Amino acid sequence: MVLIINGIEVKSLKVNLDDRGWLYEFARSDDEFFKEIEKDYQINVSHVFLHTVKAWHRHQHQYDYVTCITGNAMLCVVNDRDVSKENAVEINKFFIGEKNQVIVKIPPRLWHGYMTLEGKSATLLYMTSKPYNYSSPDEERKNWDSFGDIWKVINK
Repeated sequence: MVLIINGIEVKSLKVNLDDRGWLYEFARSDDEFFKEIEKDYQINVSHVFLHTVKAWHRHQHQYDYVTCITGNAMLCVVNDRDVSKENAVEINKFFIGEKNQVIVKIPPRLWHGYMTLEGKSATLLYMTSKPYNYSSPDEERKNWDSFGDIWKVINK
């Protein structure tokens, strides 16, 4: 069993399917899962091209709520907040998308990024607990390979 990094939560989405297509609710103001959302927030769509890794970034104060709306992606989250001789870097991998309709809540100070799966591009939707501040960004970045080759798909 994989231990989930402290603060990360995963919410399954109920897909409502009929003969016209499908729909799921991404967010509702009365859902406790989104309690960190303030009055001002932001919703983004990120398209990831085939065979692409978009990584790494983190926020000091902002929560991210991520789902994959087309295609499938591997979302990786890294905790290096408490690294010491006793505590190693924690890495979580979440497989999200058309075949696993979930939202992953990522708390502040955790590095995250994603990679496409199954030989096609993917579109991710994410909501942030605060709008991006262009004059004083709350974001840090690292190279995609900063935590080693965790993007390799392991065939089991």
